[in-house]
Amino acid sequence: KRQNVNGSIRAGDRCEVEDGVRNVNGSIRLGDHSSARKVSSVNGSIRLGKTINILRILKSVNGSMKCDTGSVIGGAVQTVNGSVTLYGTKVGEGITTVNGKIKLKEKSVVNGDIIIKKSNRGFFEKLFGKKRRKPLYIKLDGNSLVKGDIINKDERREVILILEGGSKVEGRLVNIQKEK
Repeated sequence: KRQNVNGSIRAGDRCEVEDGVRNVNGSIRLGDHSSARKVSSVNGSIRLGKTINILRILKSVNGSMKCDTGSVIGGAVQTVNGSVTLYGTKVGEGITTVNGKIKLKEKSVVNGDIIIKKSNRGFFEKLFGKKRRKPLYIKLDGNSLVKGDIINKDERREVILILEGGSKVEGRLVNIQKEK
């Protein structure tokens, strides 16, 4: 198990981390053909090389996540504020976010749902009323596929879905605006 508080974690090609990789204030990088049980970061970005196998969860609170081609995430991808960009990646259980944009490219497949969770209202927003929030974008390109639903659970957030390059969603779109 690799854990760190302040600083980056880098693993080269063909590394196997039996338990997982966890970091608080630094980035995580895994080289090509590596594997781990789970990977999580609080404030740093996560970059996964080609043909990475994450057995369970890929999780970030504030950092962006990027997975290169041939990667497999056995469980879910979870973020609060970080963006998610997947190239040719298979996700076993779905993606959840609060504020992070999502891009699926190069035949990425999500076997579960994509869920936009409701944001907790901050102190100033409660005190001064509704705050206009920027739209959240989900973009599927290059024959990417979501086998489940895309569900927006935050009635105060506009979520815009962009489908390009033969990409599709097999399930329902709930509170989602589809861009043409």
